[in-house]
Parts: sequence; C-alpha cells; structure tokens
Amino acid sequence: MKRIFLFNIIVLALLVFFAAATQAQPQGARRKPAPESIQKRDYRQLTPQQMAEALDFIRESNPQKADQLEALRSANPDSFQCELGSAHQRMMHWQNLKMRDPRSHARQLEIIRLEEDARQLGKRMAQAPEAEKADIKNELQPILEKLFDLREEERHEEVKHLEKRLEVLKDRLNDRQKNRDRIIQKRLENLSTSKKMQNNQ
Repeated sequence: MKRIFLFNIIVLALLVFFAAATQAQPQGARRKPAPESIQKRDYRQLTPQQMAEALDFIRESNPQKADQLEALRSANPDSFQCELGSAHQRMMHWQNLKMRDPRSHARQLEIIRLEEDARQLGKRMAQAPEAEKADIKNELQPILEKLFDLREEERHEEVKHLEKRLEVLKDRLNDRQKNRDRIIQKRLENLSTSKKMQNNQ
C-alpha cells in the first residue's frame, strides 16, 4: 500500500513538472541564459531600510547568526553585504508565504524553531556524561515526534496541491481534445500568414 501511495505521488509530481515545462517553453525554443545582472546580483544595492529590515529578520529568526553578521560588518564588508542580501531574499519569501498561506508559514517557522532546538539538544547529548544523556534524550524525543508530525502535514498539503494541479491539467487536456480541429486550423493559419509575410519582405 505504501509503495502504491509513493508511486502515485511520484507520478503526480512528474506530470506537473512536464506540463509546466511544456507550457513555459515553446517547441524548438532554447532557454535563454539569465541576464548578468541576475546571475551576479550586487547586494550592495540594498537600501538602508532594506538592510535594517533584513537585520531585524535575522535577529528574530536566528539571533546567533545576527551576532556573527555584526562581527562580519567591519571584518569583511563585502561578505556582510552578500549575507544581508541573501537574508533579504529569504525575508521576502517568508512575507509572501505568510500572505499566501498563513498556516504553512506558521508550520514552517515552527519546524525551523524545533530543528534548532533538536540540534542544540543533540550537541548537548553528544558532550554530556552518560548519567545526563537519558534526561536529554527524554527532552529530545517529543521534539522529534512533533517535527515528524509537522513535516507529514506539509507533505499532505503538497499532495493536495499536486492533486488540484493535476485536475487542472486534465481539464486543459480535455479542452484541447475537444477543440483539436480548431487548434490545428488556427496553427495552420498562423504558419501560412507568417510564410506570406516572409515572402513579401
């Protein structure tokens, strides 16, 4: 039963991927390389307000990282700007997610928080004497259980999204089949018109 469920998820994901790729790129077209301005973004273009927002975001989500960045500000300004730019992008992602799907936003934030707690407890347990490891393990166990449950919720939501996406793709395929002759005729007319325009040039 588990194998069938996993197989269905893989099929759904592949269908969505290939459909998206087909719609995004016309037949015979080659993907254009990203502009150099996107490939090599200069994070020093952040405004002072954006820098302040990014720093506030880091302080809230990862205080330890914020302290490291403050030390990096004077030691390596270029690295500081790069880290800050990356943090600003993550901040925008989280803000968009919060507006688009507040439940998923809250769930993912909880996962990040619990992951950090689990890592810290794991470090403590690795360095603790044998007499203390059992108590630390008892602290870690419910955190790992909660993490598992939250990730399963995320996966269930993802499957629901894929199923809805698949239904949309099925409807589009059905529409194309119903309008097969009209689509082919329109394509023929476009090609004929294009050929005439080339001959007239």
